[in-house]
Amino acid sequence: MDTPNPTPGEPDQAGLRNQTAMSADGVAISYDVVGDGKPSLVFVHGMACNRTFWDAQVNHFASRYQVVAIDLAGHGESGTDRCGWTIRAFSDDVIAVVCDLDIKDVVFVGHSLGALVVLEAAQRLEDRTAAVVLVDEISDVKDCYSKLETTLGPIILKARYRWAMGQLIRRTMFTRQANPQLIEQITTSMLETRPEVVVSLLGQNGGYIDFYNNHKLEALKAISSPLVLVNPSKANTPVEANRVHLPSLIVEEIPDTGHFLMIEQPTALNKAITRAIELC
Repeated sequence: MDTPNPTPGEPDQAGLRNQTAMSADGVAISYDVVGDGKPSLVFVHGMACNRTFWDAQVNHFASRYQVVAIDLAGHGESGTDRCGWTIRAFSDDVIAVVCDLDIKDVVFVGHSLGALVVLEAAQRLEDRTAAVVLVDEISDVKDCYSKLETTLGPIILKARYRWAMGQLIRRTMFTRQANPQLIEQITTSMLETRPEVVVSLLGQNGGYIDFYNNHKLEALKAISSPLVLVNPSKANTPVEANRVHLPSLIVEEIPDTGHFLMIEQPTALNKAITRAIELC
């Protein structure tokens, strides 16, 4: 296992610039851009995370490519004045950044929630998409959340947000071998995101659960460029069953890691992303 700096922090890559783009609804979207070269890599974080979770990837790839790391609305340093926290609205954030930079050949890399966001963005920017890499979000492409999960989850989070979110992170997102300091630092960082953003995202039409259950397979099928799933090996991704629906799907599995592959196993994830870039 890699032993990365357990604190998501500022990239140390020289030349990194922080910029702002305006999303379709007028929310300011903060992003970092560094490096030059094609394709451009656009990294999108998961729910309640922020762009610094990709620091190891930014530092690794910036010497060869243009690398962009985005704070979705309501996360990190981006604006919060939004009415509907939907996958469509988040994809507007990504599209705003891509158009702000006017980049053409894009490898989209999304983690968790960010994987669904880049799926939607890649569909809408088909002529600019070179490849799509989805990190620990989709294992079985036919999988859905149960009615119990979709009903109780938002209710519990709304009632006891910090406790419920803390339990969710600590108990489900790490292996037993994970660094306790890393667990607490990631948990603390994620709990800084406004509760109303997370609760609303999970509880409304067009949000995370709705898109995952009802639109994910359709979105996956709409991707004509190389499509790569990178999952922990413990996810037991049903590769052949998935290929019934997506014949050209590529699956990479990384052992000895939990949900945050980019922090826990940055070297292995960087190699998987490199292989995806080579497919472009």
